[in-house]
Amino acid sequence: MPQRFCRGVLLVIFIYSTANAASAATFTYPPAIAGTVTAPAIDEASGLVASRSNANVLWTHNDDGGPILFALSTTGQLLGTYSLTGATNTDWEDISIGAGPEPGVDYLYVTNSASGGNVRVTRIPEPSVYAAQQAPSPLTKTVPGAQDQVFSIAAPDVESMFIDPVDGDLYLGSKENTGSAGAKFFRATQSQFGAVGTQAMTQIATLAIPQANGASISPSGNEILVRNQTGTGYMFHRAPGQTVTQALNVGPPPYETFSVHPTSVEPNAEAIAFDAYGNNFYTISEQRGPPGGPFDGPILYHYARTSNDGPVIPTTLVAAASDWKYLDGNAVRSVDWNQPGANDGSWASGSGPFGFGQGNEQTILSFGGNPASKAASYEFRKTFEIDPIMLASELTLKLLVDDGAAVFLNGNEITRFSLGAGAVDNDLALTPVADSLQNTWRTFLIDPNFLLGGTNTLAIEVHTSSLADSDLRFDAQLIGVLAADPADLNGDGFVGQDDLNLILSNWGDSVPSGDPLQGDPSDDGFVGQDDLNLVLGSWGKGTPLVSAVPEPTSLALFAIGAIGGLALIARRRKFAA
Repeated sequence: MPQRFCRGVLLVIFIYSTANAASAATFTYPPAIAGTVTAPAIDEASGLVASRSNANVLWTHNDDGGPILFALSTTGQLLGTYSLTGATNTDWEDISIGAGPEPGVDYLYVTNSASGGNVRVTRIPEPSVYAAQQAPSPLTKTVPGAQDQVFSIAAPDVESMFIDPVDGDLYLGSKENTGSAGAKFFRATQSQFGAVGTQAMTQIATLAIPQANGASISPSGNEILVRNQTGTGYMFHRAPGQTVTQALNVGPPPYETFSVHPTSVEPNAEAIAFDAYGNNFYTISEQRGPPGGPFDGPILYHYARTSNDGPVIPTTLVAAASDWKYLDGNAVRSVDWNQPGANDGSWASGSGPFGFGQGNEQTILSFGGNPASKAASYEFRKTFEIDPIMLASELTLKLLVDDGAAVFLNGNEITRFSLGAGAVDNDLALTPVADSLQNTWRTFLIDPNFLLGGTNTLAIEVHTSSLADSDLRFDAQLIGVLAADPADLNGDGFVGQDDLNLILSNWGDSVPSGDPLQGDPSDDGFVGQDDLNLVLGSWGKGTPLVSAVPEPTSLALFAIGAIGGLALIARRRKFAA
């Protein structure tokens, strides 16, 4: 039978303490060449940031010219050119990603260099980007909804920026020449963006970093990178509960230095960006090719982490642009359409993004025969598999939807967006999605206990806000943090007698941390009742090497024995000749 995941809280604690432990981060040098940017329009790449919702996508921009953002693959291929309506590029220096006014939506922020004591920052909701856009030709799109905010800042040359993922505050860094007091960093709160008039930024740190001209923060906010033009990168660690100000205002240690390409290798040596998980990082040059080298475009460099202090990498359970079963064109859905095992054999099949009226749809939906009275809802189903031995501690849904939706996992409603409770197939979404948000991912945190070991069913209904609406959009992603059940002590993919025997043979012992073969699945350094409970609670989970799943031979004894008796029996077994 499918098995429901459990003990998520225990696993969250383990992942958090591992991912945030401060240690000496190290990276490869020299870095690998991830790719060469050959798009002619990108001739002064100045900033770089990794998307956290579009897999394997980086954003960059030119130092000057039009207000245009470029989406690149992580191998340097151009995926899209996005012109920002109402924005102006006056010496754009850096780009970052973070929260904004719409909950669950990532925004791209671009800053120009300071002029007359003021700096202008522009933000837009991050558009969705697909790998298919590079063939046969990259997407060209005009993006509405750009917002500007002017800040006053006591620095002549702003070159770096990042957005704190913890509270959404904005940080700008100045470039100072060798011999000065060092790079200055300034802070503005998220609430200042969009406020009336010029907003004052507050200086929060002065760093002994000459010619600092690029910065990036990890998605969890636990690491901050700063680079300079002379070939040095700086890593600042941020402990749980610390502010960015506290993390930056430290001396060595605990911040670390490492090598990055100087200007002699990477012209202007300006941009730096963590990858989507905060594990590795990329750099890119402003000029097209090395000095004196061929005119073949900026080089994208990839620095891989070699230390073991990186984050836990999540697992993509349902990817963007996946294949789905769907109903459109006023087709009648069954009562159990969103349940596991529902008959969807007659449903159509296609891949995301789905919709009509916006362009770049991979699967165009039929809205029926009357454009003035389109179908109100469209239904989608997809199954995916999870190894039964795995546990999930975190689960994230990313939804691309115009206008409303309800989402079900294994028959359970897990979230609802702009759709009334109990809505049926002919009900409309509560409100239309603004034009600037129709093509962006929305993130929802989901209870991982709704996942099952084995086959899972994701079902989603998408509703329009008007039967005469000219467009509709849908796609979805499901991403989880998974780890093998710690009760599988011997790592054979099944919790059974072998694992119980490890506990019996080490009962009452103090054992080294991190060695599951010592019979300590709780990893508290002592083999006892909590470890027994973990194994018995997961008994039979996974795929055994034989078809039959035997009962634990000592289970009856454990059920009736006192703790002292258990320890005595275990130790007699351990030391018997």
